[in-house]
Amino acid sequence: MLVDKSHLRNSNVESTNDITLLHEKKPIQRDVNICYKDYLNKKKTEKAPFINELAIGIYCKMEEKYNIDFFTSGIPNYDDFIKSRRLMEQTPNEYLGEIYNNILIEEKTRGSPKYGYMKYQTDINEKMRAILIDWLVDVHLRFKMRVETLYLTTAIIDEYLSLRSISRNKLQLLGVSALLIASKFEEIYIPEIGDFVYITDNAYSKSEILKTEFEILSLFEFNVNFPSPYAFYELYCQKYKLTKSQFFLGRYFIELFLIDYRQNRYYPSQIALSAIYMIFRVYEDKSINEFIINHNAELNVIELCIKDIMFLINNIEQSTLKSVQSKFALEEYCNVSTKASKISFQLWDIAEKLIYYIYY
Repeated sequence: MLVDKSHLRNSNVESTNDITLLHEKKPIQRDVNICYKDYLNKKKTEKAPFINELAIGIYCKMEEKYNIDFFTSGIPNYDDFIKSRRLMEQTPNEYLGEIYNNILIEEKTRGSPKYGYMKYQTDINEKMRAILIDWLVDVHLRFKMRVETLYLTTAIIDEYLSLRSISRNKLQLLGVSALLIASKFEEIYIPEIGDFVYITDNAYSKSEILKTEFEILSLFEFNVNFPSPYAFYELYCQKYKLTKSQFFLGRYFIELFLIDYRQNRYYPSQIALSAIYMIFRVYEDKSINEFIINHNAELNVIELCIKDIMFLINNIEQSTLKSVQSKFALEEYCNVSTKASKISFQLWDIAEKLIYYIYY
């Protein structure tokens, strides 16, 4: 376990939006990798999809024919993936427009902003939510789960907190139960219930986790199909043909934003669009002109979202919540968080340039 739960149970701090003031985590000595040994061995044969699920059946043949290891360190090689003609043929390009329209409709019904629910929570605050999400990012990475699982977990947590009040000693229980539900929805192989008990340092029993899982599903009427920023981001990446480093830099932006309660101010598509715009500005990509034309009506909201994301990026070094930064500092992710810290000073200029497009 990576978080001292006393922060969630006994803290009397005031709520704040400033990530630089979030609680410091006290690491537990246990190595969570030991807990997941059997689970990871079982996952060695899993060929999890990266761009879309239609590619599952041909991964093995691709590895044999082209001598490509798509799953080095458990993470697909993005360059090799997009260079493979056979895999790209599996992308349902003729349906992408319909898919995009459908998730836009879902976004209006199930992905609406939930900002403001925290004022109805009497025993938890934004800091505690941030600590929980930061811890879940690390657990998600060590379990080597699909990207969508993390976003669905966060969506379940925010949706539940917007509907029910919860005590601080049950917040981590909500987190692991949401991760369990998301795993069942997105993963091929899911962790054992005992693994979830272990990562909470036996703070909760199997029966408590299962009971909370049933409570969440009953509240949602067993509908956990929430649109996520990543779903939109994937579609925008295909539309604008981002490079490998651009792709992971945008993922870093939207994943870092998960830990901030302020992400609930925006629709998932607006968060994804903000990440795309920031990428174009950092790389001075000429596609920015097409982007401005296509999304002119949303530029005002994108400006606000960019400012919130930039605040996190420019203050991440002072924060104690570094799971996302550490994750994207890995070579598998092109060390984009390290690069982002070097170019962060450029990002403050992005909003100014966007204002120019809006008003001039």
